[in-house]
Amino acid sequence: MAAREKEIQERLAAMTPAEQERVLGYIREISGEPPALKPGRDLLRFAGIWTEEEADEISKAIEEGCERVDLDGWKVDPDGW
Repeated sequence: MAAREKEIQERLAAMTPAEQERVLGYIREISGEPPALKPGRDLLRFAGIWTEEEADEISKAIEEGCERVDLDGWKVDPDGW
C-alpha cells in the first residue's frame, strides 16, 4: 500500500462517523458523482412550522418575484463574465 493511502486510512480511522461521512461526500463530489437524494421523510420535520398566513405570504412573494425572468439581467459579457 502506498504511503498516501496508508495516511488516508489512518486519518479516516481517527475521525468520527459524521466526519467520515463528510469526507465521503467530498470524495463523491470531486469524482463527479451526483449528490445523493434525501428521502422525503427527512423533510417532515419542516411540516407545520409556518402558519397559514405565513405560507400565503411566502407563496405570494414567490408568485410576484420569483416567476419573472429579467432577460436584461442575463446578458453575457463578451469578455467572459
